[in-house]
Amino acid sequence: MSKFKKIIAIIMAGSAILIAGCSKSSSEHSNASLKPSSKSPTEQIKTNSGLWFSAKDYNQKSKSGFEAFEFKGNKVSLYTASKIAKTTSDQNKIKKDGKMGDGKYTIKTKGSKTIVNINAKISGIPANYKFTIKGKIAKSTKTLKAQGFMVDKTFDHDTVSGILVQPVH
Repeated sequence: MSKFKKIIAIIMAGSAILIAGCSKSSSEHSNASLKPSSKSPTEQIKTNSGLWFSAKDYNQKSKSGFEAFEFKGNKVSLYTASKIAKTTSDQNKIKKDGKMGDGKYTIKTKGSKTIVNINAKISGIPANYKFTIKGKIAKSTKTLKAQGFMVDKTFDHDTVSGILVQPVH
């Protein structure tokens, strides 16, 4: 191999290592900066404005859709959404087009267990939700960052594990 080809090979190898290192460092930094909130679940739900999204798992586009909840005072509004809306504009569209019903909610904490009970009417039909918070989560993808809770969601006596999250802006 000529001296020129060796120099080119060394430069290309060094560039590849540098690019790979920067790429790894950048992705680690963006994921490391997103952490679960230090607030208690009660404080988070009562003080964070905007919609909270509930689903089986964290998947930005879901064929089964997401339920969205807006907590204000002791009242809650329920919406249906095709994805977790990350912008205020997208959330306003969900509020305009996806309203399912209204109700009231309570939050009770015993020890480390927090339970959110929702009594609502969806299209005039009584609906009861219960979210038992199991832990905090923070997830990040290329297009969405969200934090919230892993939950057991009970809806009219059927319980499934899932998430209750809010986009991070």
